[in-house]
Amino acid sequence: FHIDITMKTRSTIRECGVQIWGASLYLSDWILSKLSQFQDAVVMELGAGVGLPGVVVARVCRRVFLTDYEDKSLRNCLRNVMLNDKRGVCSVRKLDWSDEFPIKKDEVKQQSEFDWTEKELMELKSCNYLLAADVIYSNELTTSFLNKVVQILSICREDAKLIMTIEKRYNFTLPELCTTCREYDFFFSHVQVEGAGREETCIGSAKTFLLRGKKLGSDFEKRLKEYDRSDEMELWELIRIPT
Repeated sequence: FHIDITMKTRSTIRECGVQIWGASLYLSDWILSKLSQFQDAVVMELGAGVGLPGVVVARVCRRVFLTDYEDKSLRNCLRNVMLNDKRGVCSVRKLDWSDEFPIKKDEVKQQSEFDWTEKELMELKSCNYLLAADVIYSNELTTSFLNKVVQILSICREDAKLIMTIEKRYNFTLPELCTTCREYDFFFSHVQVEGAGREETCIGSAKTFLLRGKKLGSDFEKRLKEYDRSDEMELWELIRIPT
């Protein structure tokens, strides 16, 4: 099928949400290979940016919430939703990972077109999947992301899971005196990995794991041609560890 996306080919760090990234295309390819799995599901995309994975999955879902923080990203995402959401199942919503979520009932305010409604917050209780692509690039943001995922999964269906793609970026770092993906390592220090998955790194595990999950295979068709699928791109399925 055909999808129209408005984006920038280059951007500053602050404007990274209006550029499309390889990990987003990778996640979208996986979704295309699993469309039947998302039939009639409720889905929430975190750090949606241009919204490609959310727009793709909206072809079969009952409801899709595409979330981001910067107004410029939200407006661009809404433009892409309007171009592609023929079934009217998508909502573009503002989500600050540093704020409490879900919003309390008496704090729901419709001051912006990107604000949540009380009905939408109720719909999230039926959420089946969270999606995220290439959101691990700052340890401070990663901490907020982890906490937000745990918060959201705690109000979703018991079997809800996070499907995310990560692109590893290597650098030689002086504190560790080795080549690391520090942001990748920091994220997975909070994840209890099942089976074969993350390689040993220079960073140990956190005292308390927040998520548990496994690395998924890459043996699915590459339908989107605008990216290079490399060994540095990984696909993960994660769930909340009950407290």
